[in-house]
Parts: sequence; C-alpha cells; structure tokens
Amino acid sequence: MSLTDIYEMLDSIPEFKDKVAYHHFPVGAAPELPYIVYLTRGTDNFSADNKVYAEIEDIDIELYTKYKDPATEGLIKSALNEKGLFWNLDEDFLDSEQMYMVTFTIQI
Repeated sequence: MSLTDIYEMLDSIPEFKDKVAYHHFPVGAAPELPYIVYLTRGTDNFSADNKVYAEIEDIDIELYTKYKDPATEGLIKSALNEKGLFWNLDEDFLDSEQMYMVTFTIQI
C-alpha cells in the first residue's frame, strides 16, 4: 500500500470526499469539520544482515471533529479494517482550536 492508496481509501469515504489532505491544508483552505489529514511519522524498518530488509512507514491518519463522534470514527475504522490494515487509536482535544483530533496509526 502506498500513500496514494491511503489517500484514495480515505477520499472514497463519502463523508470525506474532497476533505482529505496530506500533512495539512493550505492556510485558509481547510474544509469545515470533520476532515482528515494523513502524514508519515517516520519508519520502523525491519533489518537483516545489517541492511534494510523491509521498509515500513509509520502513518498517522488524523480525524478532526468539533465533538466526540464515534460514528464518524467508525467510518475510518471500517475502511482500515476492509483493507486489512492493523491500526491503533489515540485521542486529544486541541484547546487552541476547540476541536478533537483522533489519530489512527498504521504501518505500510
């Protein structure tokens, strides 16, 4: 799976059509909540014989909402599960923005 595949998977969720961006939306161009931002956080490569045997990227998929919204979170969970992607979830409230950020971490 590639970053393009991740974008296509997320953008294909009807509620998020044209509300998905890599890393950030341009200043002043963020759509109304909810929306999704996804980004590469680094790597967790697998080594063998002192070489990178398998490249593994850590990807965060961040869902931004005004209120806690389990149903909307479920849309992303379903998309990830449908693709057979293992995920972990973390949640924060961004005081400065007055919104929730739910982060799904996957590896590709």
